[in-house]
Amino acid sequence: MLIGMILGYGIVAMMSRVILGISSFFITLLLSPISSLVQVRAELDKVKQQNRESDAEMERLRHLNEQYASKLAVLKSVSGDLQLAIQKENFAKQELISAGQQIEWLEAEVERLTSKIDALNSEKLLLQKAKQEEMAMREQEYIRKIEMDRIINIHRLEIEQIKRKQWCMNCLKEAVYYCCWNSSYCSRECQQIHWQSGHKRICQLAQRKNPRI
Repeated sequence: MLIGMILGYGIVAMMSRVILGISSFFITLLLSPISSLVQVRAELDKVKQQNRESDAEMERLRHLNEQYASKLAVLKSVSGDLQLAIQKENFAKQELISAGQQIEWLEAEVERLTSKIDALNSEKLLLQKAKQEEMAMREQEYIRKIEMDRIINIHRLEIEQIKRKQWCMNCLKEAVYYCCWNSSYCSRECQQIHWQSGHKRICQLAQRKNPRI
């Protein structure tokens, strides 16, 4: 009985082992698809997570792309503005160069005109000096003419006065006695002397008074 019990226990143990083996086999068989399904789900979850991460990355990249596009548009606008500013600056430089050339030409023209003005001023001064000298000469000539006219008038008056006067035919002093048209005397003594010296032969008055003389 003991042996039977031992054998029974052995058999039971063996059967238990067999059952356990079969159970573990079946459990393994049953759990294997479940494990694969869990792995698949885990892989799916992982893929979904990666997809979500990819979507998030794509969204981030799209947002960055939009930002970059906006910045690119701003940069293009700024580039256009810069190009316009560069064109304006180049135009301003050309204007400055042209203005500088005009300034140089104007400075040269001013210098030329200044030299011409200086020459004209020098010529004007020379002309003024010559005119002043001419006026001085004319003034001196006029003064000399006036003086000559005054002297001539004085001489003419003196000559007229001299012509009006009669001079003694004997001593050449101023006559106060008249004998005839060409004979005058300063005194009766000179008249008698000149009469005796020959005037009685030519005296017209004597001839008119006494034709025989």
